[in-house]
Amino acid sequence: LMSALDWVYLDAIVSLLVAVSLSWAKPDGRLHPSRPTSSLLSLVHLASYATQIGFAALTTSLVMLWLRTSPWFIPFDASNIPAFAWWLFTRNYEATCFFILISMQVLSA
Repeated sequence: LMSALDWVYLDAIVSLLVAVSLSWAKPDGRLHPSRPTSSLLSLVHLASYATQIGFAALTTSLVMLWLRTSPWFIPFDASNIPAFAWWLFTRNYEATCFFILISMQVLSA
């Protein structure tokens, strides 16, 4: 649903800005008194991962449902577009909403 330029935006620009901002962040002045858990597959971590994935899937589903039930929405007809012009498949409402959602989810992940 996303064009190649959209992925370049996500991978190059957003990832680079996040990496630079994290590298410029200063460390905390003190350590936390308790040690972190030694197991990455503990129930707390798995529940956190499942909650994040579920929230992202629910948000994406609700936005796409809202888009398709909007009175101004016109379904995209791809039957007139030849397969070699793949970039034209991204000029629709679904691709735009999906791009905005994925951009925000990359930043919040």
